[in-house]
Amino acid sequence: MPMPPADDLLQSVPEGLRPDLVLLKNEKGESILVPKVRFEEFERFLKASNDASADSQAILEMLNLDLQIEENVARIRGTAKARLNSPNRKWGSVPLALGAIQLLPPEDNSPFAIGLASVATGYQWRLEPSEILERSLSFQAVAKVQTTVQSSQVRLDLPTATTVVDLHLPEGEWDLNVTGAGSEVVEPIPGAAPFTHYRIRASGGSIDLIWTRRAASDNVQATEAISVTKFTQSSGNPKFDASSRITIRGPKRLGGRQFLIQLPKGGVARESSGEVPPVAGYRLNSLGTGEDGAPSFNLMIDESVSRFELEFPLDWTWESPKVESDNLFSIPLVAGVERHGGNVELVLPRSRTLLWDSQSGVEFNKRTVAPESNDLIQHSFRVLDQATSLRCRLLEPQITPSIRMDYRVWLFPDRWQLTGTLEFRDDPRGFPFLQLESKGWDVERVTVASTGRELAFTDADAAAGNNTIIPLSLSDWAESSEGATGTVTATTSTEGSPTRRIQLRMSYKISSPTTAEGASNESSPLGFDLPVLTWLNESSQQRSTWSPSGSLSLFSSLASLAPTNVQAEGSRWSLTTVTAPTLEQALRDARMINPREGIPRFSLGLQLRGDKASTRCDFLSIPLEPFIEGTSTLRATALESSWKVEQDWLLQIRGTFPDHLLLAVPKAWIADSESSNFASAIDLNVNGVAITKIERLSVDEARMWGDRYPSLKDHVEWTRIEIPQQVYLTATGDFTWLITLGALRPPPRNADEADSLKQLFAHLDTSNLKAPIRYGNPVGLLQSRPSTRVLLNTTVLNRSQTEIRIGEDLWTQTKITFPLDAPCLDVTLVPEQNQIAHSVNVDRVWIQTITKPGTNRHRYVVKFRSSQPTVEIQLDASLSEDIEAVLNHAPCELSLLSSGQNSYRIDLSNAPRLPSDAGEPSGADSENAYVLELFSWPANPSSWWKRIEMPQVRILNSNLERAPCVWQLVTPSSEHLISTSDSLLPDYQWSWNQVWMARQDTRSQSDLEKEIGASVQPDVGQQVNQYSLISLDTKEAVHATFIPRFLLWTPLALLTLTLSSLLLRNGWNRKAIVLIVAIPLLAGLISWSLDITILVTQSMVVSCAILLIYAFVEWLLDRNARKKSVFAGRGTFAGSVSGSRMDSRSESPSGSASKSVLTTIAPGAEVIAGGPVAGEMGSHGSRQ
Repeated sequence: MPMPPADDLLQSVPEGLRPDLVLLKNEKGESILVPKVRFEEFERFLKASNDASADSQAILEMLNLDLQIEENVARIRGTAKARLNSPNRKWGSVPLALGAIQLLPPEDNSPFAIGLASVATGYQWRLEPSEILERSLSFQAVAKVQTTVQSSQVRLDLPTATTVVDLHLPEGEWDLNVTGAGSEVVEPIPGAAPFTHYRIRASGGSIDLIWTRRAASDNVQATEAISVTKFTQSSGNPKFDASSRITIRGPKRLGGRQFLIQLPKGGVARESSGEVPPVAGYRLNSLGTGEDGAPSFNLMIDESVSRFELEFPLDWTWESPKVESDNLFSIPLVAGVERHGGNVELVLPRSRTLLWDSQSGVEFNKRTVAPESNDLIQHSFRVLDQATSLRCRLLEPQITPSIRMDYRVWLFPDRWQLTGTLEFRDDPRGFPFLQLESKGWDVERVTVASTGRELAFTDADAAAGNNTIIPLSLSDWAESSEGATGTVTATTSTEGSPTRRIQLRMSYKISSPTTAEGASNESSPLGFDLPVLTWLNESSQQRSTWSPSGSLSLFSSLASLAPTNVQAEGSRWSLTTVTAPTLEQALRDARMINPREGIPRFSLGLQLRGDKASTRCDFLSIPLEPFIEGTSTLRATALESSWKVEQDWLLQIRGTFPDHLLLAVPKAWIADSESSNFASAIDLNVNGVAITKIERLSVDEARMWGDRYPSLKDHVEWTRIEIPQQVYLTATGDFTWLITLGALRPPPRNADEADSLKQLFAHLDTSNLKAPIRYGNPVGLLQSRPSTRVLLNTTVLNRSQTEIRIGEDLWTQTKITFPLDAPCLDVTLVPEQNQIAHSVNVDRVWIQTITKPGTNRHRYVVKFRSSQPTVEIQLDASLSEDIEAVLNHAPCELSLLSSGQNSYRIDLSNAPRLPSDAGEPSGADSENAYVLELFSWPANPSSWWKRIEMPQVRILNSNLERAPCVWQLVTPSSEHLISTSDSLLPDYQWSWNQVWMARQDTRSQSDLEKEIGASVQPDVGQQVNQYSLISLDTKEAVHATFIPRFLLWTPLALLTLTLSSLLLRNGWNRKAIVLIVAIPLLAGLISWSLDITILVTQSMVVSCAILLIYAFVEWLLDRNARKKSVFAGRGTFAGSVSGSRMDSRSESPSGSASKSVLTTIAPGAEVIAGGPVAGEMGSHGSRQ
């Protein structure tokens, strides 16, 4: 019906009834009656209409990324294109993702905010209002390249759009693998030298670009297959539903390769196996069944696949073949791979039992509840080779009573003690005439847990082997005892099923008791029978026997138990772990019987399966001695007018608590006390409980213990202390005893003068000689004022100092570790004034100098302690050349300071900790210990007379000048040390080396390295001379002088030969004046230098030996010459003939009647002697 004109409509409506209307014209010029609105509302409607019409949508059409790889950085140039469906009048955005890259500012310095703004999921392209529908964007970015030994990787988060990635790799042969959604396509682009160009096309998502150099990829592992095959069996179905997920991986990409997949015999592939997603990149074609009936498949991988790894599923149905009643579970065979292994998972109903024996090539992983249902159990095995099959046995369920036991059995010296519960998960009404029978046990108490009612039982002679019978009627389970027909109430267990529990407590006497003192070290057999349940079987009308399943926990502090009934152990028993709640409950049960019982030294958990026969438990008992570990600490506090001395022992007890201990008290503590009461002289308590019963040992016992500890024999008094009963009762959960011994009359002292304290350690032990308390090294804690100095007068293993605060006072606590034999605290406190504190405390200094032709090697090692982050050192010229530093066995850097003087700074904050075999620092515990090693190789000028200076190092604000220093010099065997500075003391010894005396060094390089904690360096050779010198003052420059061996031997040999020749030729050796002069010269030389004296003396002895050999050879030659003389063969002369030199004179007395002729024979003249000549000469002379 047409609408009447607006004017007629207004006139027809009375004025008082006109609505709030207004006339508006449309596009045709017609007036339209519309509801009247206010101007503001109309303006808002108009604005909203314009905004709605201005909304436009932007679509990302293309994203191009150009990646150029430069070492560990990927430089990216990207372009993006977007299209709008309409002009936008407000800012819009397009998601670009790319969250793994970092943007760079534009090269033309244009506003960076035009294009991108980072959000949590990546970047967004901000589109400014414009009439242009097609937009483009260019940007630059960098990304990190994850590099490993074999490959490199870049990750890109791409938006959902067509994306082209151009990857430029360095020149070479590469294998590229792209992993992502699976639809990526890789195209190698030829002719991109000097780069290798790949183009990857993707459609979004996160992709990983992994490239490996082809030469390196050939060295990685061969192609392998890994599979996970899951066999699931439903109840009542003999077949298994099998599903396999096979993963094939190789060193190169898998594109274009083929593999043969064969199912085990009896397997049938399901239809779902042929359904392959179109983007999977592979095809699985069925090849039918082979001769053995096993189906086969051909796996063909597309050429475009660039991945190194491919995973695909395979679903099939299988009926397990049996070999000798065992089931064989196999994984699919993969041909074309070098190795194939994987996991086999069997999912079975809870009612079925799997039995598996260990076999080669198969490993058991775990057994858990299947994720599909709580009624299924999943067994996981690992198969190492595809040719190996899992061999196991599946047992059908058997209906057994649901009764569980939880027994805790203690071994006491004379009996077994059993406590525990029996839990009925089945209704007891299903077991008519139910009763509990025990053989050999003395039943003490049986109660129902829900009602607390004690059950009656028939007394039996357990020793005679009779059974104790405990009837379990329905009335015992009822909450009221009004009649046997009352309802049976049940408690609810934690699993939600109704349970009924009875609590047992019984004992089993042992025929051969085990004593607490360990009377016999030999093992003995022990055993018992567990209680069983019996009831009337209505079908057979005979009593059925059932040994419940559950846990059996055994505890003992006397012996260890080893099961001996191997048959039962192999079939019904399995070892398990004793839980903490079970141990706590068993300990509470045992302490109710014996309050002295502590933490058991032996515990054994067994898990038993239910059986229709009774369970016999046989064990081999091996006695254990009581075990107590302890630490002894002596505390001495230097008060103003006295010493406060006390000693404590912290004992860790495993086993039964001792009821008494032996205490050796120093006689100085109880010198003035009565012989029968020591309580007036000492204060002794255990865990805060005072010990009042202290008695002296008898003479024989004291002598026996004095012989055991001879170092304490004459200095202590042996006593026996009784542990109060309150200590056992309060130590329910604490098995640590703190025994404190204090002197009531402390020794006096004078704080203004030097004061000494000599305190012997007291000794605490057990009365069992076979099981004494095992102590560590005793420790002494000395607390003194910081203004005093502590001097130790005894041998200690270690010493350290720390500052502690007692109240508002500051004390210095000295911790001293003593040896085990005869520890004694012997200290002297000396007040010190103006004590200098050093921030660097030097313990030891060791310098090693090795001389070589042309160069020396200095090794300067200093061990110090400092709490400062840095230290400053100054080096002399011999160490500043080619210096290398090692701090705590790790190289460190020396920072040269601008102040000069060869000053360096060493950073200690990043220094590693000293190794455990480097020794502990001897200073404060709060300071760190460091070992600094400096190596330098200065030049060594060639000369016959060598003078070597000891290198000097100065550590600022340290006590280096007073630290002990060892200078070790190593020279070739042809060089000898002849002199040193006066402040150097020798640390070597003269000893006989076969024929000669030689200097032997008392410390080797390895000994010094171990002693100071330095790094281990190659040891010097054996054919060297090694000298260790001790420096008394490191501030003074010291030196050592060496000369070659020929300079030592040659002059002395020549001098000795010359003097010996003169003494022998002239006869001076017979004159006393020579000895009078030689003896003082030798004494003076010895007093001046013993080393030079020994060297000179040995050289002179060798020279004299040479001279004697020369004289002996000369005498032999002269003797041979005389034998060959012409006079040697002539007869006897009528007269005497004497020979002399030409210038000799001979006179004969005139008028002599003798016919003898005196003849002078000149040297070289021929002498012819004979009888006739002599006669003629005689007659002629006579005639004259």
